[in-house]
Amino acid sequence: MQNQNNAQKESSLAASKETLSTISNCLKKGCVVCIEHCPDYSSNYAFWQKWGSPSCYNGDELFIYNQVDQCCDSNPDDFVRLNIADTSTYSKFILMVQSPAKDSRSSQANDIT
Repeated sequence: MQNQNNAQKESSLAASKETLSTISNCLKKGCVVCIEHCPDYSSNYAFWQKWGSPSCYNGDELFIYNQVDQCCDSNPDDFVRLNIADTSTYSKFILMVQSPAKDSRSSQANDIT
């Protein structure tokens, strides 16, 4: 059982490193990054609010990570994503960086009723 948990952690860590590498490459290419959040995400409709202004962040990975952390800290119950656009190739990459725990939302709903 412990070996299975370790394998899952290693797999998750490898995926995180690959994602961070992709974001780093995007920043180095001068892609425009927009941090967005919304309180209720569904496949039918979601109104994403911008956090700050879209920027190239001048390739500064640490600054974008700090901005994402600030957005997540300020909106702990919201979904947070990165919307990365490469205008030179007209391509877009969207990465969900925070999904609120479903248990906390369902328990809040139970508290209201």
